[in-house]
Formats: sequence, structure tokens, C-alpha cells
Amino acid sequence: MHGSTALSQRLSPSKYVAAVNRYFDCVAGAVHDHGGEVLKFVGDGLLAIFPFDGRRRLPEDVCEAALSAARDAFQRREEILTEDRMDFGIGLHMGAAVYGNVGTERRLDFIGGRNECGTKCR
Repeated sequence: MHGSTALSQRLSPSKYVAAVNRYFDCVAGAVHDHGGEVLKFVGDGLLAIFPFDGRRRLPEDVCEAALSAARDAFQRREEILTEDRMDFGIGLHMGAAVYGNVGTERRLDFIGGRNECGTKCR
């Protein structure tokens, strides 16, 4: 989401949280509707995956699903009232990824990132 800090300063806390939730409805809703999974919300952003396995879900099919989700998210944004509409960007990466819960016995958090080594990493 672009400009969320300025938005948080302009709106009351409850209105700001509602605006961020509308943004997440646009983006996460599109991800889910196109077969993706939202792994984590990070501030005013989110991390999502469109996993492929090479058999049932081919790379070219999930790439098209990810692009369709991106187009759908921008379309959903246009349906929000003008004064509540926010700008956002989307980055796509295709390839292996490493993700999971890390931390301690008392506090876990989720991390995710690209796996530059592909399947050869150990």
C-alpha cells in the first residue's frame, strides 16, 4: 500500500484501520479467489504464494493465476469510494521459496523469501 503513513496521520486510528482492512480485502480477496494463499500480513503489505507442483498445478497456470489476481485486485480497488481508495503495487517472483515459522518457544513469527539455490540448497 502506498502512502499509508500519510493516511494514518490524516485519519483517526479507527478509520485508518478500516481503510487498511479494505485494502487487504481487495488484495487478499483476489489472491484467494485465484487460488493463492496469503502467508502473512506485514504492516500495510502482505506476502502471498501461488504454489505449483509441476503435475496438477503447472508453473504457467499459476503464473496466469497470479497475474489474474493482480488485475482483479486493481479492479476491486476501483470499486472503493474515491475518498477511501488507496494506491498499491504488486511484485511477482517465480521460483523456489523458503518460508516457515521461526523464533523461540514463547514467540514465533513467520518468515518467507526467495530460495536462490533452488532445490540444490541443503
